[in-house]
Amino acid sequence: MLNQVTLEGFVVSRWQYKGDAFLRLAHHRPRRKGEIIHSDYVTVRVEQEAEVLPKLQQGDLVRVIGEVRGKDILEPLGRVLQKARLNVELAPELENLIVPRPTAYILAQQVNLIDSKAEAYEKAAKAAGRPVKIRPRQEEVTIEPEIMYEGAT
Repeated sequence: MLNQVTLEGFVVSRWQYKGDAFLRLAHHRPRRKGEIIHSDYVTVRVEQEAEVLPKLQQGDLVRVIGEVRGKDILEPLGRVLQKARLNVELAPELENLIVPRPTAYILAQQVNLIDSKAEAYEKAAKAAGRPVKIRPRQEEVTIEPEIMYEGAT
């Protein structure tokens, strides 16, 4: 069966966990005139063995190519309900009951920088006919020393 994903989104955050790099992307859905922007948030996992991960910062637009993976995360029931923003009173003995919470993510095979935050702002400002002040891009430490930059041109 085919399991291939290509997704473009804006970097919301990035972190490391057990040697793998993770990105949280906001994918803006197409909108009709007068509608507000709606975003879907997706977690992307980049394994240690992956050889490409550009220097990214919040607001950068990236294209990810990979596959969908699923996993159960073991968490206390109280935490699961808190993340779901459900205002539910639990008996104290259930608060710390460990339950599996299913989740899906993209396992990245390739991550390419499409537009830096500054470039994205410049394009939006130009389209809107408004000048915008751009702060210089901050240098950022790569996630792993052996990961090389292969950004889009």
